Amino acid sequence: MRVLITGGDGFIGQYLALSLLNRGDYVHILDNHVTSKPRISHENISSTVGDVCDIFDLISEGEGPDVIVHLASVAIPKLYMKEPDFVIRPNVIGTNEVCKLAENTTQESFLLQRVRFTGQPSTIQHWGPHCLKIHIHILLY
Repeated sequence: MRVLITGGDGFIGQYLALSLLNRGDYVHILDNHVTSKPRISHENISSTVGDVCDIFDLISEGEGPDVIVHLASVAIPKLYMKEPDFVIRPNVIGTNEVCKLAENTTQESFLLQRVRFTGQPSTIQHWGPHCLKIHIHILLY
């Protein structure tokens, strides 16, 4: 299965990518690296550095995924009030662009996943991926 993970170099995205790769899937990561950096090297992974709002300029039509996992967001609370446009752009416009990509692909399944953490970042890193307390909203098309 071909899986596109927006924000795939982030904390949750990396663990998801590893799980998918271990399962034998092909993973393409789209990430702007504002709050993350790539850490995974594997023969079945490719990546594009860029803004999720520009997804149509970054992902060619021939690279349409079977599944999209949308994790891209700005997760810097200090910026929520200081630079709301910087936060809103990927969270709202980016999500809209991902939905358009899903509508334009001929694939049958699409997964939209938005994640919000509860707890402090240091606590989240300490717990690890198996103990994260997260609220997940899933929209299946």
